[in-house]
Amino acid sequence: MTNATPAEKGHQLLNALRWEDDTGQCRKLIEDGADINIQDNGGWTALMIAIWKDRTDVIHTLIDAGANISTQGSDGWTALMLATNSNNSDAAKTLLDAGANTELKNNSGKTAQDIAEERNNAALAEALRAHRIRKTFSAAADAGTTKRRKVLRHKIHAAKGVGHV
Repeated sequence: MTNATPAEKGHQLLNALRWEDDTGQCRKLIEDGADINIQDNGGWTALMIAIWKDRTDVIHTLIDAGANISTQGSDGWTALMLATNSNNSDAAKTLLDAGANTELKNNSGKTAQDIAEERNNAALAEALRAHRIRKTFSAAADAGTTKRRKVLRHKIHAAKGVGHV
């Protein structure tokens, strides 16, 4: 299909990932404008299938191409949850480094960290916990910096006799 739409190419990509082991074909579809965030009937994306099939090369290509790393399937599962469930620490770390949302819950109310704990993967559970803490601390620090900037700006303007900002 040379004149295929991005959606059609996206479905071709889903099928190629699911049924074939041809990284070149996957890369070509991505380069040719396949909709990399298209979901199948179960809500799975190409990234989710690549995680499920342990296609590390395609995982990196999809992330580099801008795949949405926190999309949830119809069951609420994310790529991070799938990586965690299969004890694929490398894929989970790649997703965390790319900014995957660790707070999302699947339809059973479980986060990726909950899944790691259920799978007795203490190292991955700790990595997820540490990532969540760093992210929370970073957000709090950003909020504190913004507040300090407003206070400082107010003091500077008050000292200049400008009044309130």
